[in-house]
Amino acid sequence: MSSILRISEAASLGIHALVLMASTEEPLQVPRIARTLKVSEAHLSKVLQRLSKTPLLKSVRGPRGGYMLALPPKEITLLQIWETIDGSMDPNYCLLENIDCQSAGKCIFKDLTRKIYDEVRNSLGSTRLDNVPMGIKTLD
Repeated sequence: MSSILRISEAASLGIHALVLMASTEEPLQVPRIARTLKVSEAHLSKVLQRLSKTPLLKSVRGPRGGYMLALPPKEITLLQIWETIDGSMDPNYCLLENIDCQSAGKCIFKDLTRKIYDEVRNSLGSTRLDNVPMGIKTLD
């Protein structure tokens, strides 16, 4: 049985990296972010390259370059980051990955999974980078 909240490592890396970027106005380099988050530089680099092709993030060239937010932190939600990386959330999620019972209207969980989906989507959609509690103490 799969978990009820599926978030990829890439989406988690993207969210955490952009939260770090919201704490500074200077470009951050991949090695510095990777050390702070204790993650693979290679994987982080791929995630940030992907995000830099969107309106959320921009890359800055040069010796003091790196990545920085392309928008103010108050204009970026966690949902935007999640969906940029993982795609849209599925409101018809089945714990057994079997849509037959739902399509017949006989899901034993009734509307529980839909309520959870709505709660998660609303929470991520209303949480902006400027109001995320900083769980990471400092940048290395």
